[in-house]
Amino acid sequence: MNNWLDTYICLFTLAVDGSLEAVLSAAEDATSFLNSTLSRISTDILNDVSSAESTIEAAVEKALNGVGSILGVNNINIPQISIPSIAELSNISIPDTVGSALQTLNQSLPTFDEVKNATDEAISFPFELLKVCFTC
Repeated sequence: MNNWLDTYICLFTLAVDGSLEAVLSAAEDATSFLNSTLSRISTDILNDVSSAESTIEAAVEKALNGVGSILGVNNINIPQISIPSIAELSNISIPDTVGSALQTLNQSLPTFDEVKNATDEAISFPFELLKVCFTC
């Protein structure tokens, strides 16, 4: 009976530990992938916005200088286009709270020996009660 019981305990702990390790690994990989992707996307957006700003400023400057020369005004100052909130895109990241919660759960799971001892105690409990009843 012990071999049969030990086999099922082993399979159960293997299934629980293996599943949790797989989920933990997947969560860490997904978080890492999403954070690196968000970083690249924010860098690309910042570069595209900078390029668009330069193009718009060049076109406005050319148009104003053309109008300025017709009107006799040579120096027209063009204000810089500034979008400070775009820089906040580089600060976006997904926190690793899921991974740390799963890690905590994984560390709190009982080992094979702990499960075996608890099972042995649960199985032997009614027999211990019977021993006490028969010795009375």
